Amino acid sequence: MYKSKLVEIFSTLSSVEQNRLVKFAHSPYHNQHKEVQLLLQYLLQTDTPRLEQAFHFVFGAIHYQPQKIRNTMSYLQKLIDKFLIYEQLEKEESLLSNTILLKIYRQRQLDKCFKSTLRISNTLHQKMQHRDTEYYYYQYNLQQEEFLFANEKNRLEEKNVQEVLDSFDIFYIVNKLKYSVTALTHQNIFSTSYELHLIPSVLQHIITHNMLSYPNIAAYYYSYNALVDNSADAFFDLKRLLIAQSTIFKTEELKQLYIIAINFCIKHLNKGEEDFVAEIYELYKSGLLTGIFIEKGYISRFTYKNIVAIGLKSKDYTWVKGFIQDYAIYLHPKYKTSYYDYNLAKWYYIQKDYKAAMHIFLTLDNTDRIVVIDSKVTLLKIYYEIEEYDALDALIESFKVYIKRSKGLSAYLKKSYLNLISYLRKVLQLNFYDKEKKQALIDAIQTEQHLPEKQWVISLLKNL
Repeated sequence: MYKSKLVEIFSTLSSVEQNRLVKFAHSPYHNQHKEVQLLLQYLLQTDTPRLEQAFHFVFGAIHYQPQKIRNTMSYLQKLIDKFLIYEQLEKEESLLSNTILLKIYRQRQLDKCFKSTLRISNTLHQKMQHRDTEYYYYQYNLQQEEFLFANEKNRLEEKNVQEVLDSFDIFYIVNKLKYSVTALTHQNIFSTSYELHLIPSVLQHIITHNMLSYPNIAAYYYSYNALVDNSADAFFDLKRLLIAQSTIFKTEELKQLYIIAINFCIKHLNKGEEDFVAEIYELYKSGLLTGIFIEKGYISRFTYKNIVAIGLKSKDYTWVKGFIQDYAIYLHPKYKTSYYDYNLAKWYYIQKDYKAAMHIFLTLDNTDRIVVIDSKVTLLKIYYEIEEYDALDALIESFKVYIKRSKGLSAYLKKSYLNLISYLRKVLQLNFYDKEKKQALIDAIQTEQHLPEKQWVISLLKNL
């Protein structure tokens, strides 16, 4: 029973929703089956529902009939579906309800009711905070209902045909761009390809008809050009729009747009374009102010780690220390202590407080592979910088074994970290009086495509 659709749906309900569902199920209009109420009561009382146990709770001490309880489960599932639809309508601030009501009034030819509801709906629509795809969807629906109402009355006056066409164009273009950007993102992640039909015409139409004045269209237009053309101009246009008009997007949509902008910066940082450090840092700080990185009360441990890393790279040490402490409360309890300690150790390392950093790294309780690897890399740097060569040599050997035995590590990362170990060995074995070999090693490192901490290794050679 615990694998059934009913239990799966029921398990997502909050305690408040469960209480409201009980009232819903006891309403004779929505439900007239006593068995359904009893089954709901059973689910509320147990954490491990069993089919036969549920049957006897509902039907008493009669012979067990599996199909009978399954039928009751089906009735309850449909009742919960109706309840969830009702709850969603309640959350839509009456606009979705009014859109449905307009259709009902139009079909029943209730002219006064239709006009009054249309006025209210238009007011609610204009008050919508977010100018997202949903906003344009409602705009199109309202224009369409107004047209159908006038058309069914066979009125001779001019109808709102142009408004229907325009609202549909905006709704279509926003969605076309949004899903085209999603497709491009998926192509980069999953090595697949999509056919983006009509996009050239859509892009041209946007420019020809000055549709960048719609922030939603502009956001995805800039995102598309940044992804396709690797356009820095498009990135800066997107960044300015996100910071200036963040309130018109819902949190999840705004977060996705920020991620597109941040990934653009990361791509250029990986090419050595250090100017993008400031850009990505500003995006992260702006995103924190809008609250987009807090989801269901938690911040992703990866986002937490990335913000610390880019803040340290920006040398804004005081702000980073405050962030590490202030946002640790938003880390999931499973990761809170280890990720707080790890990032604090990174802060100590950058401050050259090697003793404090080493103590944390060597006692870190974390099985996250990337954190373990990064901790080992930072310890390599610390041992080198404080000239603890015996400890460095031992760590190099154990690190090499760890990388080779890490089954879940990608071939790309394995090669990268093994290269780091190899080049660090060559630096340690180099006769620093041999200028030719030293320069040859620098040249080899600079052309190496798979090498983390490349600039640090080069700096070791230059400082010999």
